[in-house]
Amino acid sequence: MKGLSVLLVLAVAVVFGLTGCSDTSDPIVALQSSAADQGELVALAKGPVVHSASGNCGIFIGGKSLTFAFNAKKYADGSCSGEYQIYVHYQEPDWGKWHGKVVSLEVYDGNKAVIGGVETHSGFPGYYDAFVVIDNGEGKNTTGDMWTSTVYWDESLTAAEAVWSMSPESVVDAIVAQQASWGNILTPADVLIPIQHGNIQVK
Repeated sequence: MKGLSVLLVLAVAVVFGLTGCSDTSDPIVALQSSAADQGELVALAKGPVVHSASGNCGIFIGGKSLTFAFNAKKYADGSCSGEYQIYVHYQEPDWGKWHGKVVSLEVYDGNKAVIGGVETHSGFPGYYDAFVVIDNGEGKNTTGDMWTSTVYWDESLTAAEAVWSMSPESVVDAIVAQQASWGNILTPADVLIPIQHGNIQVK
């Protein structure tokens, strides 16, 4: 059951890159330049980035690693881009490794983010996810960055969108309630936990 498989997970990751050349005499180079130009036009249409959240982090469970990476951006026109990936190293790939596309990003208090997305490569492609991350700053005197140790997930886009619009605290409560419906009794403190390695940034 997926509810059990995501009990201690969440997450993430994105790496994007485009390369181009100024010499367009070669047809292939010209095609590359054209694609780059189109990318710039799309970026202009979206406007500047107004919020972003990213991280590459994880926890250890019984000496085994769970890694989580994500990169999300929200533009002036309200659209979002990014990806997230989770890898639970001690589970089978169909359950312990999946990748998703970011669809929604909302930032609260300057350091908390609710990220929504749709799974693209997993045992359940097409399912919608929601998770929370908190950037508690850098340095020894901080309390440490945090994430939700499991996601809210649903087959219904309408249901997922309702969660994406919730405050971080309400998303945590929604995860607790969903887990309870599957027989997993958790508290908010069980769901929103400190990362053990890596870093989260919210802007």
